[in-house]
Order: sequence, then C-alpha cells, then structure tokens
Amino acid sequence: MKFIKKIIIAFFSLILCLTSYLLINSSVSETSAFKTQTVSAETRDQKIEKAIARAEYILNYRWKAVANVTGWGYTFTAGNSYTIPYSQPYNHGGYLFYNISLNYFEQQSKIAGSNVYRHDNVGGGTYYGLDCSAFASFCLGVPQRCTTYTFESWANAGSNGFYYKSYDTVAKGDLLNSNSVGHVLVVGNVNGNYISCYESTPQYRSGRADICYTTYTKAQWKNIGYYVLGYDYRGTGAPYDDVTSERLTTPKKNNHILGDSIETKADTSWNTSKAYSPNNANYSKRQVTLSSSKGDNVLYFNQSKSPTITIQSTFKVTGKETSEEFGKFGLSFVNANGKGFIFYCDAKGSKGTAASTITGTSIGIVGRNGSDWQWGTEVEIENKWKASSTVTLKIERTGGYFKCYANGSLIFTALATDYGLVADEQIYPQIRSFNIHLTATNYSAVATHNSMVIDGNLDDWKNNANWSKIQADKKSVVDKNNSNKNATFYHRLTDEGLFIYAIAHHAKTLSGNDDWWKNTNFEMFINSDDVSAQFYVTENEIEGFTSFSFNTTGTSGNYTTVLEAFIDNDVLTSKASYKGNSLKIGYAFKVDNDTVKDEITPVGATTATSYWCAENSEPRKTAHTVTKETSYSKDYLYNEADRGYWTFNGNDLYIKQCIPTPENDIVFFRNNVSTTHTFKATFSLTGKVSSEEYGKIGIAYIDENGNGFFFYANAEGGKDETTITNITGKDFGLVYSSKGDYLWSDAKSKSLTGATFSADKPFTMKVVRENTKAKLYAGDVLLTTITLADYSISNNRLCYPALLTFNMYAKVTDVGVNVPQQDGIVFDGDLSDWQALKEWDSIQANKITVKDKTNANKGVTFYTLLNEKGLFVSAKATHSVNLTGYSDWWKNTNIEAFIGSSDFNHQFYATKQHRKGWTKSEFTTTGSNGNFVTIFEGFIDYEYLTNVCCMSNNQIKLGLAFKVDNLNGTADKITPEGSTTATSYWCAENVDPLALNITVSKYVAPAEPDPSDSSSSSSSSSSSSSSSSSSSSSSSSSSSSSSSSSSSSSSSSSSSSSSSSSSSSSSSSSSSSSSSSSSSSSSSSSSKPNTSSSLSSGSDSSSSTGEQNDSLSNNNKNNKRGCKSIVNSDMLILLPICLLALIVIAKKSKKD
Repeated sequence: MKFIKKIIIAFFSLILCLTSYLLINSSVSETSAFKTQTVSAETRDQKIEKAIARAEYILNYRWKAVANVTGWGYTFTAGNSYTIPYSQPYNHGGYLFYNISLNYFEQQSKIAGSNVYRHDNVGGGTYYGLDCSAFASFCLGVPQRCTTYTFESWANAGSNGFYYKSYDTVAKGDLLNSNSVGHVLVVGNVNGNYISCYESTPQYRSGRADICYTTYTKAQWKNIGYYVLGYDYRGTGAPYDDVTSERLTTPKKNNHILGDSIETKADTSWNTSKAYSPNNANYSKRQVTLSSSKGDNVLYFNQSKSPTITIQSTFKVTGKETSEEFGKFGLSFVNANGKGFIFYCDAKGSKGTAASTITGTSIGIVGRNGSDWQWGTEVEIENKWKASSTVTLKIERTGGYFKCYANGSLIFTALATDYGLVADEQIYPQIRSFNIHLTATNYSAVATHNSMVIDGNLDDWKNNANWSKIQADKKSVVDKNNSNKNATFYHRLTDEGLFIYAIAHHAKTLSGNDDWWKNTNFEMFINSDDVSAQFYVTENEIEGFTSFSFNTTGTSGNYTTVLEAFIDNDVLTSKASYKGNSLKIGYAFKVDNDTVKDEITPVGATTATSYWCAENSEPRKTAHTVTKETSYSKDYLYNEADRGYWTFNGNDLYIKQCIPTPENDIVFFRNNVSTTHTFKATFSLTGKVSSEEYGKIGIAYIDENGNGFFFYANAEGGKDETTITNITGKDFGLVYSSKGDYLWSDAKSKSLTGATFSADKPFTMKVVRENTKAKLYAGDVLLTTITLADYSISNNRLCYPALLTFNMYAKVTDVGVNVPQQDGIVFDGDLSDWQALKEWDSIQANKITVKDKTNANKGVTFYTLLNEKGLFVSAKATHSVNLTGYSDWWKNTNIEAFIGSSDFNHQFYATKQHRKGWTKSEFTTTGSNGNFVTIFEGFIDYEYLTNVCCMSNNQIKLGLAFKVDNLNGTADKITPEGSTTATSYWCAENVDPLALNITVSKYVAPAEPDPSDSSSSSSSSSSSSSSSSSSSSSSSSSSSSSSSSSSSSSSSSSSSSSSSSSSSSSSSSSSSSSSSSSSSSSSSSSSKPNTSSSLSSGSDSSSSTGEQNDSLSNNNKNNKRGCKSIVNSDMLILLPICLLALIVIAKKSKKD
C-alpha cells in the first residue's frame, strides 16, 4: 500500500511540475509579446518640463490688436502685437485659462467690438488677462486660480502639494512667492548664484512686456522678500488650458501622407476622411477635399521634411468663395519663419461660387517673406491649365534647387536662396488654396536620403556598392512550419543616419485600432530597452522615423508589409544616445490585437508567437550591432582658422606685416594631407618687425587643441631694424607647443645641428611625416627624427602642416604637400597626363564647356571620369581677373561642385588656399592681369562617393561651376553661349550646380575585338557619360558639350577647342554659391524663377555636322579591312544554295 501511495504521489508531482512548466512558458511568451507596448506614467520632472514649456509659450505668444484699449497703466494700440495683458478681472471672470481659453481670446481679439477691447474699471487693466498668480497657477497646472495668499497659506500648512524650500535647494519649477510684496514668479532656471524667473507683471508701462523673464542673484531675490516654494505637481491643469492640449502637443506622424505635420496643425477646413493610407485597400481612391475657406488653407505632406523630396498632387476645382476674384491654389515650401514660395494655378475670375466663373489659365510662382506674399514680383505663364480639367502639379526638390512641373511639363526652376530658404533646410511641404474649393487626388511625397529613395522599393539598395555587405548583415525570422511566413530586416548606417528596410510576408493584417500595437506593425529598439529608445510604425502612428514608406499589399492569407525608413543623426542622438560610430538594434514584426493573431513557430524555437523577433531575439535586447560605413572620420578633421597676414600671390605666399606680439601669423595647408606625407617650403626673408630681436619663421604642426611642434629658422638679431641686414641667427630649432603655449624650456624643445641658413639667401625646410614619426630637414640634410606622440600628436591623428612666423617677413615659394598621384594622374596643374589615359576618348567626348559669347578666349571646360577607384574632376578656365587672399573661400577664384545632393554637406570647393571634400586635389593659377589660366584637378575615392556622396548604380550626380567674384565690385563676368545675361558664375550647362544637372556613369572599357571572329568589328563607344538630367535635346550628345571637331596640339589636354558646347538656355544669373554650411550665403540676385525654356538643351549645327563627318570618317577607316569585311548575310545564304546545287549535279552525274 505504501508503495502504491508513493507511485500516486510521484505521478501527481510530475503532473504538477509539467503544469507549472507549461504555465510559466505560456506566461513568459505572452509577456514577451506585449511588454514593449507599455506606457509609463508622467514623472515629476516631465511635469516640470511641461510647466516650463507653458511659461515659455506664453512668454513668446503675441496677439495683434485691431483697436485701442487701455490696460494697466498702458494703452494697447491697433496694429501692434503684444503679450497677454496684465490684468485682474476677478469681478467678471476674465482670467485666461480659468475662465476662458486662449483660443477664445485669440478669436475675440480679431473683433474690434469684442470684450478684448474693454477696460475693466473694477479690477483694473483689460477685460481679459492674467495677473502674476493666475499665470503661476496655470504654469504649474494647479486646477484652481490661486493668489499669493493662497500659495503662502498652503505652504504654511504643507497642503495641496506646496512646501517651503531654501535658496540653497531652489530649482526649476519652484515658485518665488511673497504675499507681503504681492507677487509670485515661476523659476525657469538656476545658474550658480543666479535665478531666472517667468512672471506676469504690468511692465508695458515701463518699456517691457507684461509677460517677461527676469534674472537676479539669490541674495537680491531674498532681499526683496521672496520665499522659495516647492510643489509636488499633483495638479491636473487649468480648466481652460488649451495651450497644453493643443499648442504644446506634438502630433504623431501617421501614414496618411496629408494632414497635420508634427510641427504645425493643418487648417481644419480640409476634409481628410478619405485620406486613405497605403495600408488601406482604398488607397488608390485617396482624396482630400476643400469646400470652405479659411486663410491659406494649409495642408501638410507630413511624412518627411527631407531637403531632397518629390511631391505631387492632381487637383480638380469644384468651386470657390463667392467674393473671390483672384483665387489661387498649388504646392508650396514655406518655412516656420514664413519664408518660401508657392507654385500655383491662377484661378482668377468673376464673383460667384461656381468653378465656371474661373477664367484664369496661368501657372505662376511667387515668394513669401514672413507673413506677406510678394505679389507684384510673381512670374506667370499663360495657357497652362483650365478650371474645367484636372491639373497635376509636381515639385522636385534637391536641396537648394526646385523643379516645378504642371501636367508633366517643366514650368519653372527656382533656387532656395531666391526665396529666403537654405539649401539643406528641412520643411514639410504644403498644399495651399486661396479661397478655391478643391479635390486633391493621387497625391504623394517621396523623400530621398543619400541616394536611397524612401519608396518601399529595394532596388536602389541592391544597386548600392555596399549591397553585398548589407545583405550579409541582414536579420530575419522564419516560420519553421511555413517558410512563406517570415520577416527580413536590412540596415545601413552612414554619416547621415540609419537606413532600415523591413519586409514581412504574413497571413493576417490589422488596422484601425487606437492602440498602435494592435495594428500590423514593425517595432525596434536602438541602444536601449527604455521606451524612449523605441521606434515603431503602423497605419495611424509613426514614432521616431525622419522619413518612411510603409504599406501592406495582398489578400487574406498572403499579405506583404514593407517598411523603408531613415532616421537622421539628430533623432538617433536624442532618442538613442547615438555616439556616431555604431549602434545596437533589435527588430520585430507583429499582427496581434488580442483577438486576431498571426503566429509562427520560428526556426530555432518551439513556441508559437505573434511577436516575430529578428533572429529570435526580443527587440529590447538590442542584440544586433550596426557599424557605420567607412567615411572621412570627423574625429580626425578640424577647422583651425588661419591667423594674421599671410597672402597668396599666384602660387606663392607673402607675409609683409605681422600681428603684434605675443600672437603669431599662421596659415594651414589642409589639402592632400594624410598621416604619411612630405611638406616643404622655400623661404626668402624680406624684413622684420622693428622691435623684434628674436624672430622666427618655419613649419608648424599644431592641432586645434594647440598641441604639436614648431620647426623654425632662428632669425634673431637686428633690434630696431626692419631689414634683414643685421640678422645674426643662422641655426634651426624645434619647440614643443602644449595647449597653445610654446614651451621653450621643455626638454623636447631644442636647437638643431647639422645645417645652417643665411638670412640673405633662400633656404628650404621640409617635414616628412611617416605616421608616428616626423623627419625634419634643412635642404636635404636630416636634422632630427621625432616621435609625434612626444609632442601630443597621437599616431593616427591628422595634423595640418602650417607656415608660422614670429614677426618675420618673407616670400615663400615651392610650398605645399608633396604632389599626390592617383591612377596615372599627377595632381600638379598640368592636364597632359589626362590625355594619356585609356579613358581619354570618353573623357573628351563628355567634357562640358562654358564660353563667353562675346570673347571666345574666356571660358571654362570641365572634365569628369568615374572609375573603380573614384571620381576625377578637372577644369581649365581662362579668365581676365584673379582673386586671392580672402578668408571667405567664395571671394577667391574658385571651383565649386555639389556632388550627390544639393546641400552644404555635399558642397565641394577649391581655391588656392581653401579646399573642402576632395581626397586629393591641386589648384593653380598662372598668367597676368587680363590673361589668367586656372587649372584644377580633384579626386574623391569610391568608398566616399558611395557612403557619403549618394552614388548609386555606378552613377553620380553633380553640378559644377567656376567663379571670380569678391561680391564687392570685382568680378570676372561672361555672357555664356546660350544665355543673354552676364554672370560671374560660370556654370556647367548654364545651370546652377545645385541642380545636379550632370550625371557621370562609371567608365566601362570598350569591348576588345575577338580576332578569331571574322565578322567582328571594333567598338569605339564606352558607357562613361556626363549627361544633363534636365536636358530635352534630341540630337545633341546628351547635355555635355559636344566633342571637339579638331583637337589642339597643345600639351594641355584641356586646350582642345570645341566647335560648340551644348547649351542649356539661361539659368539664373545667380552669383556663386551659398557659402559653406557654416557661413552666410554669397549669392547675389538671380533672375528668378527660370522658366522651362531655361532647361531645354540646344545643339549647334556645326557641332552636329562635325560629329557626323567624324562618324563617316570612322566608317571609311573600318571598311579598309580586306576580305574580312565582306563576309556578310548574303554569303551565308549563297553558300547552302551552292552546296545544294553541287549535290544535285553530283547525283545526276552518278545516274548518267
């Protein structure tokens, strides 16, 4: 019996264990599936931030008076803007947020006869307003309007969340309150001994605003009589607080394309009930309608504000406001400051509500400056649309360049700078209507980042040079029972940010739920398991993505959901604490609303789940490492500024005056510098500062932290002399620089022996850097070898060489880094080596020439080559004016390029002194006044083109220009062939480089003829091309200039004369480019905007004839091939006929 009992106990114990195991597993699985979708309660710190946000909003808020009204010792006058008035309207309930909302006040302020313009004779001030305690109550979110007495009483009793604090512990979100003083303030910031506070106080009468921000020391506040009150922030908010609920609430992005942006709400006149998302089966029927008017009726393309974006919409006019005679509608780019433009259909006509009253047929463009449209400056073209038909408008933005289309035809081009915009400025595009009723359909917005078009298509990923790496690093999850159910995640981390492509194949889909996690969704965590680092996308809510495309297609049992998205560095940094090199990420896909679930049993797991986690790792674990693609690491680049009076004259440098002691004059050489290079300079001393008796001049390697060394010629002697006659110094020396201080007594600072110099003769100094060491030479004599780490230059630290002088004047020649080379090209200002390249025929055929129509000796020719090593660009300009020595690069003779994108991150330039972006380069100018020749040679490596410059599918887009203009009266202008306007901005194809009008394709060598194939003929074509993306030319050889009909025998490859250059008609006469990203724009006015005619490519008849003659000549040469050239199809037909005849004859002979 005892044995049976043991058996029973063991049996039930086993059942209990198994049940517990199953319950635990079930619990863990369910928790894992949903634990990422929790919402945390608002913390006290978050509530304080919200209180400060309310205070900040009211501090900056302004209403515009339309009539006069007397306030608290001050008269508000019509036409001027003010903060909310200080007032104490307790007798009739006129306190904002406790009796009325800000929206109501704002509406009433626009009516001259409303109570806003009544004086309160009882409380004092205006009929509506705020006093100090009402303002403080509102900011802190206290449900009832308090007074200074209320705050004090509650703090005395320690009730309602208020309590006393000391000045030692005062913090943001506290109050400074005094019932005896009769005033209370909200603490906005504590900085050491200073406290800054928000307050409502009648200050307009004293020249300040009634809502203001005041800073005093703690002692000053205390001496006035204020006590510090803390608050636990238990309040639920003022009853009429529409600031928090509407004006501080950031709308979430959604997938409906049109609506509110996350920055600004759209006008409510639009009906967006049918703005179906791409996840909806009715997406093809999407539409928004406007049947009543309110102002500009703004509606936002809300998925992205990328500087590279294409927007479009088809419009059907359905009516208008009855009194409107000059209505308009269209697409716009207007920033938060009210600057920008609208590309519009002019819907002018007569009064009435019917669309038939509209007679306008023009399409136009007009700018906006602040709150005012610049009517009177608009440009319009007639007969481009009719109100009785639909019209499709489209704008392609590439950074600072806009192309505007109507019904597929290019109508205008525009520059960002012409309308007060910045090339890389982020703006949510808009639809606007001025009193015209519309239906908008087939609308879309597609953003592009670093050549990746965010459209849900994987093709551009596959065309990227890094595709093999991307594919090898993909993450996935697959159903072990049905491999057709799966999810795959691709990623790419670049200098711009993180790209994501996710695709899921599933059987069920969900939409329409208020909780985002109950809809079909992708989810990820980056660098943290905290909810703040959570990113997700569903039909109605998107969190964290800068740009995205999200859609679900298919039918029940066979759905495909795709997410393509981009997250910029700012978001990665703020949400995920991204440090700039790599990140950790976790992915998941899910369809589960607690009732409907799409489950799989992942390969490698045993439990079914609706939470499809990449590689079976829950996304909060961020198990996958993503490493940034290699690029020029910003850690090794710096912007140490030149200092003093060094000036270039051609290719030489001069120093003729010096900064007073203790400063020194220094000029850096940033071009072609690596951790292995040679830098040399030949010095000819010309004088000195009279008072200097210990002068020095030489080569310095000093970084932005002031660390490094100075290798100098010791030019001491000659006190009270300005000449070099009495200089007695003849030795060379070395001094250590630590954090900007020259440590002359340090053991690493020393005199160098082995060679001397003479002040009256030129002498050469040279530094050979070999990664961790540097060799210092005088002439060809090695003086010493130093370890750079001893001078605080780490082994991999890029450090720019410089010329430095302590009060010595000199001419410096033969100065710079050793001449760089790349694939047979020496960067030396001589283009003859280009002609020796195997690719020369292709380069020559695709050159682009800009010539002065009035002076054939002035112009510039650009050459490009893209091969497996990278992009080569050269230019030869003949010009009459030369400019050097300006600290602003754009004021010097310069070459400028935009490569891959029209923003300042992708702006490349070169002058004699300044360079940006080029891996290797040289810039030389020779000649004399009236007859200068500038030659530029530049190279960008293939990896940088791919990772940074948006190269895709072995093609790169760019724009090129040459310029001489100091923007202060000295400029070298031409009137380019194909243009009618003189300009100093010599743009390739006569198109602003921001347009990226040139496409350069990777060179492919011509196929070699097969000697065994008797029918083969040699090919002379190649696939390398430079073409204008905006060209509409027919017979010309793409947008690049036609190849020359006769080549010059000059040694310079760029001297071959072109019989014509293909010309795109006049682009804007805009002066040079905007400045680099950190400086102001240098563009002067342009003829804005350009009509479509300015983009059509022309073809010179002589050029075409020349090309045809060359072609005929080549054909004649090819025909001199002897017998091989006549084997053709006729022979192939004749041979079998002859053979058949022989057989018949043979048989007949046999029979006979």
